Amino acid sequence: MKLIGQNSISKYLSHFFFIGFLGFLFYLLYFLFGFFICYLNYKEGFEIFSNTFFVEKKIFTSGIFDFFTINFPFTKTPLIEAVYNIRSFLGITIGLIYFIIFFYSSYRIMKFLVNDKIFTINIIKWTKIFTINNLIFLILFVVLWYFTWKIITLVELILYIFTISFFIIVSLFVIEFLKKGNLIQSENDLTI
Repeated sequence: MKLIGQNSISKYLSHFFFIGFLGFLFYLLYFLFGFFICYLNYKEGFEIFSNTFFVEKKIFTSGIFDFFTINFPFTKTPLIEAVYNIRSFLGITIGLIYFIIFFYSSYRIMKFLVNDKIFTINIIKWTKIFTINNLIFLILFVVLWYFTWKIITLVELILYIFTISFFIIVSLFVIEFLKKGNLIQSENDLTI
């Protein structure tokens, strides 16, 4: 099977990335809706879907914390459980937005690799979006870890930094490769 072109791995990967995009988009929308309902139930005393979206106190060795739980729809199985505060809200929201952009830009890149002309301005644009998304997430992740979270260890943080930096570096090389390919393809189109 071919890597690029019609009926290639790129075509099937584009479907996979699109499904991932839709999954994370639904997850974000459901989380935002659920967090809002948790807020209404906890702060305002409402009882809206109180079996699915609720806040309860949990006791840990470091103290008593308010935990919010968002269950899978129509079940009692937790989808998200975290401390009910702005840090958890920001962390989950930023992470989900990162993955939405990650999967959508990957989908668009793979979609362009199915075409006959792959060295186009559009594929360069979406590869740049992919790179910028990774760079912004890396910076936000490190800053938020340093100032607020510290949920993960320093070793895990370094592992995340290296992994995302690898994506960024490879993307920068791919962008340059695509620019050169676009230039050569444009010159060939002019000579024909």
